Amino acid sequence: LYGLEEDLINNDGNISKDPRFGNPAHGNFHLCFGSPCINSGNPNKPVPPDGGDRIDIGAFEYTYPDTVRGDVNRDGLVDYGDIDYLVDFLSGKTPVSELYQVGDLNCDDKIDKSDLSYLYKFLYYYGSEPCSTAKGSLASFRNK
Repeated sequence: LYGLEEDLINNDGNISKDPRFGNPAHGNFHLCFGSPCINSGNPNKPVPPDGGDRIDIGAFEYTYPDTVRGDVNRDGLVDYGDIDYLVDFLSGKTPVSELYQVGDLNCDDKIDKSDLSYLYKFLYYYGSEPCSTAKGSLASFRNK
């Protein structure tokens, strides 16, 4: 289990890395893009039809969600976990991946603090969708 002082890696499917849940403080234990749990489950277990090459570790099989601006951690929801992910990205803790498809919230062709501000206002103050050219509607993915 993540966070134990003893490293239990290679012991009954335990991991010693952050599992990258969507927003565990608010009950969202779906896996995010880049989670070490993706395709790391028991190779002898069947993979669900919407799963990857191998079953995942955890209660929820990761399915790559549609591209929706604001869902920067790619867990299928636009919620407070996306703020954490964007902060980690801006501070260099999260590597560049496909974030540019979903993280440019103000459509200025870059990801910076202004995108974080848009996401914060959208989630905390129920502001309007920050980018009119988004590929998907944020309102339908917002976790209220």
